[in-house]
Amino acid sequence: GLTLSKQGKYREAIEYYERALRMSREHHRNSEIDILGAMGNAALEQGDYPKALKNQYESLAILDTHDDPLRRSVVLSNIGWIYLEVHALDKADNFFERSFIIKRDIEDNFGLTSVIYNRGMIACKRNDKAGARKLYEEALQFALSVGRKESEAYIEDSLGSIELNEGAPKDALTHFNRAVGIATTLNLRTIWCASLIGKGHA
Repeated sequence: GLTLSKQGKYREAIEYYERALRMSREHHRNSEIDILGAMGNAALEQGDYPKALKNQYESLAILDTHDDPLRRSVVLSNIGWIYLEVHALDKADNFFERSFIIKRDIEDNFGLTSVIYNRGMIACKRNDKAGARKLYEEALQFALSVGRKESEAYIEDSLGSIELNEGAPKDALTHFNRAVGIATTLNLRTIWCASLIGKGHA
């Protein structure tokens, strides 16, 4: 199922996830949590937001009876991302904040990069440029600390966009150049293209 999801074959992947879920429930395995999460992610990729939320909330309900903070933080973040996708910003931020608190407590610096970056995206959508910049810079520090190069590229591009919109093209250019450098090395075509466009505007 995970292999098919990586290939973009989400419908076929869900069929395997459903089989795995039945087996997991039959044998009372904790893998049910992860399978529901994977099903939710696949539904999200298909644009089926109600199903994606249903799967993630089912996973969260199971975690209410488990002492597994890392998994709980992941599911909370997944729910936050779904709400962000449908522009329910208050709900999205609430779930990201709950995930952030857990990840901070368990020192999951790898996961903190994404959660803080997502909160920066929400601040940006609310036109809170100062708040967004602060969150992006914080996310960048975590990304640097754990070597998340792909995240670095996205964060640098986002910081470049803020500086450009704030009328600081030289600062923007610095961020876009960093993003282009990382994206070129890792062959991240989407952010590579976006950063080149930002660089051109700067």
